[in-house]
Amino acid sequence: MQIDANQQPAVVTDVDDLRRLEVLAPADLPDADLAARLGQLGRLDGDHVRLSVAHLRQAGPADAGWAQGFDGMIAYAGSKGWVEGDAVRAHVVRT
Repeated sequence: MQIDANQQPAVVTDVDDLRRLEVLAPADLPDADLAARLGQLGRLDGDHVRLSVAHLRQAGPADAGWAQGFDGMIAYAGSKGWVEGDAVRAHVVRT
């Protein structure tokens, strides 16, 4: 699952890829602009973004199999300490 911040506002893409979670952003995009593009999806936190689990879930299909896979992804992230409250941490990949 990716968040494409090359667009304004940022959009969730690759929802079927539940083995990775990253935010793609232009290399020259200032942090303030990245934070603004994220909007309700999340907030910038250093080299990472804290993404709203609820907003990510809403971006996926209304499919029980997908929901189970998504829950597994969030559980794995939680086991690594990457979930805080209702947000999951994702890397920012500068493209």
